[in-house]
Amino acid sequence: MRNDMLIVAEATISELDIVVSEDNRTMISHPAKKAYYTTNKDHNFITPNFIGYDEFKRKLL
Repeated sequence: MRNDMLIVAEATISELDIVVSEDNRTMISHPAKKAYYTTNKDHNFITPNFIGYDEFKRKLL
């Protein structure tokens, strides 16, 4: 879980628009996303959007 938080933190600080992951069990679970949004809101950061690999591939084509 810590690695997931670090990935999202780096994406947030780097002002990336999206994080691509299929890790529904931890990284993009509802409780994890709620924690990201709450923490980022408290610090006036914008939370990246989370999408899966298939959606990412569609957006590239």
